[in-house]
Amino acid sequence: MTTHPERESRPLGAADSGAGFYPRFTRLELSQSEMLTPLIRRATSDDLDYDALNVFLRIGTFVGSDTPFRYLKADPPDYAWAASVPPVQGSRDQILDSYIDLFRQAVSRCYAEGRKIGLGLSGGRDSRHILFELLRAGRPPARCWTVDFPAKPSDARVAAEICRRVGVPHLVYPIQGRFATLERVKNKITNYSSLQHNWMTEAVLSGLAETPVLFDGIGGDVLSAGLFLTAHRVHLLEQHRIDELVDDIVGKTLPTLRNPSLFPRQRALEKVNEEFRKHLAAPDPISSFYFWNRTRRDIGSSAFALLRQRGQTVFAPYLDRDLSRFLAGLTPSLTVDHQLHTDVIARAFPQWADIPYASSNETSRRALTYYRRTAADILRYALRNPSPLVRRRKLCAQLLRSMTVETRSADVLWLAPATVYLTELLKEIQLPKAA
Repeated sequence: MTTHPERESRPLGAADSGAGFYPRFTRLELSQSEMLTPLIRRATSDDLDYDALNVFLRIGTFVGSDTPFRYLKADPPDYAWAASVPPVQGSRDQILDSYIDLFRQAVSRCYAEGRKIGLGLSGGRDSRHILFELLRAGRPPARCWTVDFPAKPSDARVAAEICRRVGVPHLVYPIQGRFATLERVKNKITNYSSLQHNWMTEAVLSGLAETPVLFDGIGGDVLSAGLFLTAHRVHLLEQHRIDELVDDIVGKTLPTLRNPSLFPRQRALEKVNEEFRKHLAAPDPISSFYFWNRTRRDIGSSAFALLRQRGQTVFAPYLDRDLSRFLAGLTPSLTVDHQLHTDVIARAFPQWADIPYASSNETSRRALTYYRRTAADILRYALRNPSPLVRRRKLCAQLLRSMTVETRSADVLWLAPATVYLTELLKEIQLPKAA
């Protein structure tokens, strides 16, 4: 029986849509496309799905099959798959060993013989595990690359140290482009599905096309590192206090909107609550909710849209059909301490267990300079590009505060993407002419 080698690592071993990880959008059940913008023809502001945007702006991802438009839908999550996953059984040592074996199997299914491999390497766990496993299998990447993000400078330092230790070439991409420009490019490529990936756009525009095969660590953090688990959230889940848990997920922050009444928090709570309850049968409903929504739609828009801009093949080992099913069976008690994946890597590769991980809480003068430069760029952008959805005067005041008050400088990281997103989204559609 002949199989398509590249499909072996498609998410969850599913059909061509990849359970929605590979972008696919449907317009009125008639037209389909991997890109959103060709389906927006003749859209108006009346076609905007304000309920969907309400959730997106509050938690950073669309849920279910939502898009910014009422008449456009993405492929939905595979709720049946999520509910069918059995909880993982066994001792912690047995779980670690199973993870190691299944991950090795997943990487072995990523067929790339005779083609150069590239790997985006951070200072975290997911990409590090991929690199070590590729080396163990005798398939070293032609190069690893890291974006030198000023807000997290230790990423590039740690990645460079890893590559030095294992003898793999390492390339660092500095962030040079203007934030607003990168956002405009990124929004189109990611189908207006993400407020993230500005830094990844820099790398894509800087020459990733030179490597035809790329590996991506999508899914590893949510499935095995408890990325969105906290003791408080797990306690609420165990007490079945779902309304309070959803309230914690949604938060209370919105960008500077001209008409906030279009985005009532209560409606966002209702939509997220409805979606979250579809994951209650999963062994870890919190991680399942984020995996099938944020990972699938937001992070997926980077792995399977942004990185594939010029025909590259992208392999995602953590989404392998067998490994992902095993990891989705991990209960919150196994991952809430965020230690399991660290222990797996140390157990599988003790010779490199001493290499540190990047810090997630860093401040530096270089980061402050970056924040202020970004705030100035977005201020210029907002003044030149008025938007019917953005309250410009308040936004400008917030950006000026970000530029002048050190303790508020990082505010720009959530102000800037939403501002460009809403402004550029409305440029895609036909607005009613002023009387």
